[in-house]
Amino acid sequence: MQRAKKTFFAGARRIVKGELFADDDAVLQGREVLFEPVDVPAPAEPGAGKPAAKKTTARKPSGGAK
Repeated sequence: MQRAKKTFFAGARRIVKGELFADDDAVLQGREVLFEPVDVPAPAEPGAGKPAAKKTTARKPSGGAK
């Protein structure tokens, strides 16, 4: 994966700084100096990540204190 280092035009196409392209994209050909390689992390599996929050029930006043 490659990221554009700055905004520029490639023919009639506008390439914006930070835009990502596949390594085999035609827009990179002859413009390699305008891009930098990036590592894109694999998507996390569903259910992975933060554990679910525990539900708590509100305590009812005991009513014994006057």
